[in-house]
Amino acid sequence: MAAAHHDQCFGCGAANAHGLQLRFAPEGEDAIAAEVRFDERHLGPPGLVHGGLIATVLDEALAQWPPRLELLALTTELSVRYERKVRPGTPLRVTARVVARSGGTLDLEAELCETAGRRVAYARARFEAIAPGSTAV
Repeated sequence: MAAAHHDQCFGCGAANAHGLQLRFAPEGEDAIAAEVRFDERHLGPPGLVHGGLIATVLDEALAQWPPRLELLALTTELSVRYERKVRPGTPLRVTARVVARSGGTLDLEAELCETAGRRVAYARARFEAIAPGSTAV
């Protein structure tokens, strides 16, 4: 199997005290999901979560798929659509799924929703497989 994320990963690393420490689990047969709740450390505009952190959560959810498919791959394209403002303390759930796979290329999508169900952001991404030990796509 391809290398999984490491303990210092900002998104999912359990040993990264400054990271988000997301915990992903399968959701049905074709999706993975995690809960997240931003706090005051995650502000961008006054009173709102920084958009870059929202993109980070979406990218992290998408990045869970390559190891599950026995690929070592990196994000080569990421498109995020922000649909609602997010305030610190709002309980959120991120889900991600594979849309298409062709050899070492994965097309994926993810969404971040309030646990009440309203979507706050959506992402599409492409991941490309890399050779073990490589630092470039």
